[in-house]
Amino acid sequence: MGLRSYGSDISCVDDVDASLTIVSGETCLGQSLVRRISTPNRGLFYDFNYGIDARRYLHRIQRAEVTSQAVEQECLKDERVEEIRASVEYISAVEADSEDTPDSLTIELRVDGEAGPFDLTVDIDDLSVTLINESL
Repeated sequence: MGLRSYGSDISCVDDVDASLTIVSGETCLGQSLVRRISTPNRGLFYDFNYGIDARRYLHRIQRAEVTSQAVEQECLKDERVEEIRASVEYISAVEADSEDTPDSLTIELRVDGEAGPFDLTVDIDDLSVTLINESL
C-alpha cells in the first residue's frame, strides 16, 4: 500500500519531462491514465489495444454519457484501476444554440485503486491535454 502501490515512472503527460523527474503513487497512475485517454487507438506499435484519444469526441454532437463510458472502459484496462467513474463536460466556444459542437472538454475521474480513491481532472482541446490537479 501507499505511494509505491502504483509504481513509479518518468513524469510524462504529453511529453517526457526534460529533467527526467520520477513520479510515483497517485501521480504516476494519474499521468498514465491521462496518456491512455489521449493516445490514439493503435498509436503504440507494441499495444494496438491501448488508447482512445478523447479528442475524437470534439467538434461533433455527442452525448456526454458516450464519452464517459469510453473513458471508463479505457481506464479499466490499466490493472491498477479497480473502479472508475468519469464525468465529461463539453465546452463550446460559442454559447449559441444546442447545435454547437464542443471545442474542448473537461473529464473528471474518480479513480479507485489498491491504495484508495483519488480524483483526477483533465482538460482536452485540439492542441493540448492538461492534467489539472497536477499535485496528486
